[in-house]
Amino acid sequence: MHKRFLIFIVLFSFYTCSAQFVNGVGIFGAGMASRHKYTDSNSPERFGSHKSKYIIRPAGGIVADFGRWDYGKWRTEFEYNTMGAKEISSSDGTEKKLKNKLDYISWNNFLKLQLETFSGFPYILIGARCQYLFKNKPEIYQSILNQSNQFHFSWNVAAGFEFMAYGPIRFFTEYHLANDLPSLYNKENLKVRNLTHELRVGLMYKFRAKTENCNAPIYNDIY
Repeated sequence: MHKRFLIFIVLFSFYTCSAQFVNGVGIFGAGMASRHKYTDSNSPERFGSHKSKYIIRPAGGIVADFGRWDYGKWRTEFEYNTMGAKEISSSDGTEKKLKNKLDYISWNNFLKLQLETFSGFPYILIGARCQYLFKNKPEIYQSILNQSNQFHFSWNVAAGFEFMAYGPIRFFTEYHLANDLPSLYNKENLKVRNLTHELRVGLMYKFRAKTENCNAPIYNDIY
């Protein structure tokens, strides 16, 4: 199942790349802070309605921007997300801190709206993540999290800044906020949702726009 999903997203990425103008490609690393929210439980003595503590984990991925418009682009990404939550257990009269770790492979797509300033390009991203649950290692609430949806979607908004550079390689940084669209788990009056904050830093290689004429191609400024 893992191999089929990876083959699908790779083939689809090649298709979209061939169909669109590539503005830039890059890589990024990230720190993710995520937690779970449990609501409407039928077993309040076990789960209750509570918010878990944030867990901070690393992430990373590859990114590409498409389009020729100066003020807007289409952004697509493939990312390895490491999410989860920290839970406090008070069984046996002692307090224990337990970690629920969920790793995802996600395909993210955004509308990128940007402006140009003297020092670079501020922008916002609006879109969604399609996430595949790759690894699931809960230390508590296993009966719930082991039944998490294998595929699910999250909405995502972000703000970023791409710094001006003399060459084709630019440094960028972004802050993302994402939340599940359908619940991670929704059975027997119990819903579990995931909230994620993500801070990224990365490098983007920008391609020059090419305009054809009767003599030779002309390469315009980088956007």
